[in-house]
Amino acid sequence: MFVLSLSVKGFSMRFFVAISLCLATINIVNASPVSWDYVQLEYVAGESENSELDMDGVAIEASYSFMSNVFVSGQYETAEFDKFKQETSASEYQQYQLNLGYYYELFEDNVFYGTLGLIDVEYEKSSFSDSADGMQASIGLRSLFNKYIEVRFYYTYRDLEFDRFSNTASNQWTYISPNVHVDKNVTGIQGFFHLKNNLSIGASLEENDDGDRYALSVRYNF
Repeated sequence: MFVLSLSVKGFSMRFFVAISLCLATINIVNASPVSWDYVQLEYVAGESENSELDMDGVAIEASYSFMSNVFVSGQYETAEFDKFKQETSASEYQQYQLNLGYYYELFEDNVFYGTLGLIDVEYEKSSFSDSADGMQASIGLRSLFNKYIEVRFYYTYRDLEFDRFSNTASNQWTYISPNVHVDKNVTGIQGFFHLKNNLSIGASLEENDDGDRYALSVRYNF
């Protein structure tokens, strides 16, 4: 669970809190033309590059800005992959994210941002499961082309440690491998059409070391 990752990653959590305190001391006021206060619901789909398995699911994301140019965001995503021939059920996937970020308007209608965060991943099939926790850092640019169209470009680096467990005949999970360190690189583009001041619809494409991810979004801006 994500709560466990906070305790296991003691050093990561201390680093995360230290960054929070540093950002809290920044007094630069820089109004943003894009909203950092929203709730977003997504339908997600994708394909694994190695196994060519399709997946689909849902995600919910929320962001809240406070102080000067600082925001916190979180995301929960759950999806299901096609089952392998030897498996009795499809593979289930869950991901939790918590990020702290800072944004700054570089020039008119173009806002640069950066985040540091914690991530927890759980992946389960009938024969084994994987769990991972770690840190991630992201940079991006949100651009308004006009009052209706917004485009976001971003890059994320993830540092994860995986544990693998096997499922025995008695349905008991047994630890079978030591921590496996994995680095992941994620690049993406996301577009939004602002229907009203508070309501937007969007689509995104994300590429990472494991495959591609697509999403259709509905966002409510506060």
